[in-house]
Amino acid sequence: MHQTTFDSARLELYDCSDVNLLLRQPLGLGCLIGSVLSIGFRMRPNNWPASAFKNLEAFKAELVTVCAAVAAIALIPAVRWILRFARAWWAGITTVSTLFAACGIVSLLTYGPRHPILLTVLELAILSLLLLTEYLRQRPRLPAVVPPKTLNTPIAKGAGSMAGRWTASSSDDPITNWSDDIVGRTALVELLADHALRKRTPTIALHGALGDGKTSVLNLLKTAVEGQVILICFSAWLPGSERTLSADLFKDLADECRRYIYIPALRKRALSYARMISSSVNYLGGLKEVIPALSQREEIEELRRSFSRVPLPILVLLDDMDRMQRDELEVLLKILRGASSLPNVTFVCAFSLGDVTKTLSTDRALAPDYLEKFFPVSLRLSPPSPTLIAECFQTRLKNSLTQQQWFSRDDEGAIFEERIGNIWRYALETLCTNLRKAGLLINDVLAAGESIVGEVNPLDLVMIEAIRRFCSRVYDLVRINGIHLTDGATNTLLIDEDKPKAFFGLLSQEADTSEHPAAIRYLLYSLFPKYAQASSDKAARISQYKVSTDREFRYDQMAIRNADYFQVYFRSALPEEMFSNAELQRILVDLNRESVNVEAVFNEALDSIPAQSAKRADFLWKLSMAVVSSLDDGAAECLAYAAAKRAADFAYDMMNVGEPAYALNIVFHAAQKVAESHAQQVLEGAMNVCSDDTFAFRLLRNTDRDRNDILRNYSTVDHEALKRVFVQRMRRRYGLSSDTTVPSIQQFDWWAFRLWAEHSEEDREIERDFWRRFIGGSRKRLAQAINFVYPINVHWNQDPSPDIDLLFPLDELDSLLTELPDEPLDEVETRGVDRMRALRQGNFKHSPFS
Repeated sequence: MHQTTFDSARLELYDCSDVNLLLRQPLGLGCLIGSVLSIGFRMRPNNWPASAFKNLEAFKAELVTVCAAVAAIALIPAVRWILRFARAWWAGITTVSTLFAACGIVSLLTYGPRHPILLTVLELAILSLLLLTEYLRQRPRLPAVVPPKTLNTPIAKGAGSMAGRWTASSSDDPITNWSDDIVGRTALVELLADHALRKRTPTIALHGALGDGKTSVLNLLKTAVEGQVILICFSAWLPGSERTLSADLFKDLADECRRYIYIPALRKRALSYARMISSSVNYLGGLKEVIPALSQREEIEELRRSFSRVPLPILVLLDDMDRMQRDELEVLLKILRGASSLPNVTFVCAFSLGDVTKTLSTDRALAPDYLEKFFPVSLRLSPPSPTLIAECFQTRLKNSLTQQQWFSRDDEGAIFEERIGNIWRYALETLCTNLRKAGLLINDVLAAGESIVGEVNPLDLVMIEAIRRFCSRVYDLVRINGIHLTDGATNTLLIDEDKPKAFFGLLSQEADTSEHPAAIRYLLYSLFPKYAQASSDKAARISQYKVSTDREFRYDQMAIRNADYFQVYFRSALPEEMFSNAELQRILVDLNRESVNVEAVFNEALDSIPAQSAKRADFLWKLSMAVVSSLDDGAAECLAYAAAKRAADFAYDMMNVGEPAYALNIVFHAAQKVAESHAQQVLEGAMNVCSDDTFAFRLLRNTDRDRNDILRNYSTVDHEALKRVFVQRMRRRYGLSSDTTVPSIQQFDWWAFRLWAEHSEEDREIERDFWRRFIGGSRKRLAQAINFVYPINVHWNQDPSPDIDLLFPLDELDSLLTELPDEPLDEVETRGVDRMRALRQGNFKHSPFS
């Protein structure tokens, strides 16, 4: 469909006039130059005297060619001018009296003495006929009415279904052909044509919401009346400023009329009328100096007379009025107000009534009937029916995703179609109120999904892209707050309960301020069950679209609520946050080379990206997805160890998301790749070299079968043996021989220390001894230790004393608080000491945030 439209436009571009311009004039000019050069070459220096030109017979061929070239260049424009002049003469706009008088005087003076009586009678007869003709054609008249039945409108509907014929162009272009009209705009176009051709209505308003198809209707109207009117298409927001708007409009009007008929001084008269319009607007007074002052009454009367005698109606299509500024609108309304004084001219103005009213009423309230003064006829363009939009949207979206290879089986496409129908019914129908909005949403989904085909749930992708398009502020909040919306918290005990509540409140507030709050809320409820559970809204109960089918969808495990997949949905939100696929392929080639230092290649790539940036997370994600398919076994294993060594450089949070999650995926993908032989070796090797306790704990915890979707072959995996390796690692780092200044306390993990202390009495004593050595005689170190064993950002729902005592004896903490000398503490350390004292007094729910 698009190709056909493009070819038609191209054929229109090269019409007869363009062929004349591209072929006739260059060829004629070339022949003329060639003939003149040929004459020059044939002349000898001794033949230059004037006598050389007496014998023109020698240059006959060249002279004939010169005449042909001149005729080729000038004949067609001359014929066109004669035709335009003939139309103008017959319409009473011009006269041939001057030409007749000149010819008569020449004939009388030349042949009068020989045949005085005969020539005088002949001259009088011709003069009488001329005067009668001039009188008859000077009578005022309007061109004949053209009945609507002659319009170029379709007789029958196009073949195929409406949804099948709808094309969602990525450029958001309006339709130009009747074959693309699936809404059925024929009746509206015929009504507009009737006002222009028969009723000669001066101004007509065609208003509708943005995207309802106003420009498409104007294009179809242009096609329908082609050849029956003089057509001027004017985009109201293209002129340079309001100071040149009236002049530009009437220049275009005059130029289009002169293409069809010769009207003397039409441009000057049109500019005179523009000057009159400009003088009625104070801030346009400067135009008087640009446009020469003319006798307004006579010139305007001549302009009216000229327009009234044009043999075709003049139709001016004004588009994009709703994009104009207030000053520009005031000028345009002045022009339209005076349009009734121009016979045979019809202005069809397309705009959004709400936007124009809002622009005009910036400083004052606008009366409801204000625009009625300018538009005696107003036609409302209704949007397509929701049923038609739903059919077009769902059919086009499914077909497009199928082309992007989202569905490997037919049943997957059927499940998607069923579920997207429910999403449309409860949310998208409210958001996509016309085909433009539906098409733009499809374009968004396809653009965002192109680089992540098969990596996310396409249903969730549609919903999150709908939120981005129709409520960007909610989208931005969601994108940076996945910790509160996704599943997969390491331990809910360590999450401040007030933070999710505060975030959910802010999210609801932003959703409520959107244009369609109910639809945005439904999408959020469907995407994030945590948000739905925290809401008292009844709509949250029906938001889970999965209840509509009993069939399992392959993409359900890739839902946006899954912390491991959350960031993938936003990979294309900001292009600068994406890691180049071309660069990734280069790195993969380097990693597979023999005798390469895998760790060095990985470190170079990682260090080339700013720390804690979304681009670094995207790099680790893409690299993890390429381990199985693009790396050999040896490179994959070495890469797992390299990622574990850099664990201390990743940005951690309470949820297993972002950089550390993708680095863990690298380890698990590598283990799965060699699962038949030595997956345990890969896991233990990564555990031994990892540089961060949180990474080590999550590596051990996620090796459990119920928590791991990557490692599926456990034939060579021993979880208990890996736990012993974890304990040995903790002993090496914090045992009697460890250096208490390395690693940093920022690399400590509460759950790693707890798991270590629970392993055995011996390990518990080693762990406690570490804290004694860490604290030494420093009250500042004591405060830091308290903030670790009794985290400062936690609301405890039960007495945490047993958990703290497991890590370090509470009685010993009491003694140290009493015995150690005072020293300066920062705010966080002071608050930690205060919380510990409150706990010993029985107030374990005390929080510095309360």
